[in-house]
Amino acid sequence: MSDATTHLLLPYILAAQAQKHVTHNEALRILDGLIQLSVLDRDLTAPPSSPTDGDRYIVGSGATGDWAGWDLNVALWTDGAWLRLPPRTGWRAWVEDEELLHVWTGTACEVVGEPSDISDAVFSLINEADATKKAVFSLSGISAGTTRSYTLPNTS
Repeated sequence: MSDATTHLLLPYILAAQAQKHVTHNEALRILDGLIQLSVLDRDLTAPPSSPTDGDRYIVGSGATGDWAGWDLNVALWTDGAWLRLPPRTGWRAWVEDEELLHVWTGTACEVVGEPSDISDAVFSLINEADATKKAVFSLSGISAGTTRSYTLPNTS
């Protein structure tokens, strides 16, 4: 039997283990850092000088200091030390300084909902007050090198 859970790598309390509270508290610390994940930033390469308990970051590439070797991992400041949380495919994190949701693909942290190729995009503009009022646009019928401008009528 493994000594940690499969997905979150939470430590198990093992039979005849002394100080079981230490293992249990470590599992709670990891859960507290991962659930409803929101990070302050995703491209810092050095830890901030005065973190607050609970601060979380996605470590930028080329990390130094206490974060050396933690590139693209989640760094959690808890109980006066940095805790490394290696990401798993599908993890989502709100990045506060960008105000964007990101997902870990297994190799990169990518913005959720942002099209990667908009050459044949279809998109909509929807009225916040009345979602039945919308304009739908498709770029597939526009030739390369062509620009089209549209003015929507003022219906207010």
